[in-house]
Amino acid sequence: MAAVDCSTLQVNYTVNRLPYVNHTKASLQSFVVNYQPILRRGSTGTRTVPLNGNSADGVLCISGLTANTGYRVTYSAEVMTTLGITVPSDIPNPVEILTARECDQLGQCSECSYISCGVSRHR
Repeated sequence: MAAVDCSTLQVNYTVNRLPYVNHTKASLQSFVVNYQPILRRGSTGTRTVPLNGNSADGVLCISGLTANTGYRVTYSAEVMTTLGITVPSDIPNPVEILTARECDQLGQCSECSYISCGVSRHR
């Protein structure tokens, strides 16, 4: 995760497939990223990447953020169980990151998944 410019964070992600244990039929539903300003000044939101049972690699661009602001970012993968219930995976500790202070040097963030990034993956 990195600040690209004063209003955009870039999240590079990899979601691995679920282990097949004891004939459990669970599948990956989505990768979810939540973000909120640490001091409650700025944009709050959620970005979701549908996985449809597949593992995935990609880049998310979270834009429209407030410059020079600390954000707390959490992420998880939602898993569909055999009972048709969607549950979140283990949620790691939040990542805290600061957007850039100066907006003169704008970076670029190109959002993609392993398909649209041009990366060939065997799943």
